[in-house]
This record gives sequence, structure tokens and C-alpha cells, in this order.
Amino acid sequence: MSVASSKTPAPGGLLPLLILSLALGVLVAFLRSALFAAASDAQELEDVYYLPADPNALRTMTLGYREVAADLLWARVLLYHNERIATRTEAVYAMRYVESLVALDPDFAEVYEWAGLLPFYTTVEPSQELALEGVRWVVRGADRFPRDGEMAWDAAATILYELLPKFEGTEAERAHWQEEAVRLSERAVELGGGPPWLATSNATLLLRLGHQDRAARYLEQRLSSTTDPEERMTIQNRIAELRGGTEAVMIEAETRRLERDRERDFPYFSVDEYIVFGPRRMP
Repeated sequence: MSVASSKTPAPGGLLPLLILSLALGVLVAFLRSALFAAASDAQELEDVYYLPADPNALRTMTLGYREVAADLLWARVLLYHNERIATRTEAVYAMRYVESLVALDPDFAEVYEWAGLLPFYTTVEPSQELALEGVRWVVRGADRFPRDGEMAWDAAATILYELLPKFEGTEAERAHWQEEAVRLSERAVELGGGPPWLATSNATLLLRLGHQDRAARYLEQRLSSTTDPEERMTIQNRIAELRGGTEAVMIEAETRRLERDRERDFPYFSVDEYIVFGPRRMP
């Protein structure tokens, strides 16, 4: 009687199979990564503007839910812009989206500010036309919200530090934008917006435009409305440079007299209000 014996493969026979399986696994992983990379490089984002060319038509399509539609579109615009940054391509339709957003919700403040920054913070050098379009939007936003000092300062800063350093227009056009920057900066100072040095910076800009007397009068007005000791000292020194030391001392003396009279007559008035109403009149 014979007994059948079972045979097991020798350990040495499995080693080539294990090595071959490991090599195939590494090869598949490498090829898979390479294929995904090639597909990603070959893929191009579709850059198509799907909204109506006429923003008024878009407003009609919302059936009255304009602000809701604006919020949804805003999310789409931010995604679109981020896609362009990731692929280092120009956001061709960004400004058309801005136009549609403003048509849906003219009080969407963030849109104006974003449009002003858009041309200058991209991976593609903006054209002069695109830069001007962005500046016009941020200025329009500042004028839409005339009591917002920070928006006024943002618009002025965009003109001064983003547009003008690389401006390619005529001298008359440059002067126009400098005047716009002064207008917005002065409003920012009046409303308490912008950095502490903005008042003296405005005077410097007026000087560059050839308006020495206007610069001095602007600082004199600012001197009468501020109570900050450091700012007052800075403004006094600046006025002294523009007017001469004696006149600056006289202005400061008059300002102090006005402040004393205000404290005596109407301490609850601001300086501007006191100038309008005048001193208390005895019956």
C-alpha cells in the first residue's frame, strides 16, 4: 500500500514571484502618477461667460431675488478667479462678472473693493486698460458709500500706489487721477479713515500739483479739527514750511482761542459745529 505525499514549494521558488509582483506594483504606481500629471497638464479650464451680456436681463431672470443671486454669483466669481491664479492665466471675464454683480446688488461693497485690487494682484501683468477699469470700479464704490472713510482711502491708495507708478497716459490724464486721489484722501481724513500721516501726505500731493495755497489752507482746516497733540505738531510744522513761521504761530494762537471759546460756550459741540453756530450770545 502506497501513501501519496503532498509537496510544498520550496521557499526559494516564491522569491522570484514576490520580486516580480513588487516590481509590477512600483511600475503601475509610477505610470499612474505620470498619466495623471500628463492629463492635468493637458486639461484646459473652459473660459466661457455664461451670463447674459445685458446685466438688466440678469436682474429680470432673478425674479426679484437679486441679493440672493448676487451672493451665489459672488461665490462663483471667487472660484473662477482662484482657478485662474492656479493655472497662471488671465481672468478674462472677471470684470464682466463685476458688472453683473453690481447690477444685481449695487450696495455690495466688497465687489467694488475686489474689482479695484483684481488687476494688480494676479499672476499676469495687467494692461493699462484693465488697470484703469479696476480703478474706476473702486472709485465708484467709494462714491457709492460717501460716509465710509476706509473705502475712500482704499480708492485713493489704489490710484496713488497701484495705478500711477506705471501709468502710461498723458500728463493731463495723470493730473486727473492725482486730483481724484486728493479728493478721496481728503474725504478719508474728514471721516477718520486712512493712516495718521494722511493729512500731511495730502498736502504734499497738492504741492506736486502746484497748489501751495490750497495745501496750506487744507492743513489749517485740519489743524482746527484735530485734538491729537502729535498730529497737531506735525501739521504746524508743515504749515510753517508753507506759510512761514510767524503765520503758523498766529494760526495756532487763533486755533487755541477758538478751542477755549468752544469749551466755554458749547463744550458739547465739535469744533466744526461751533464754527457754524458761533459764540453764545447773551440776551
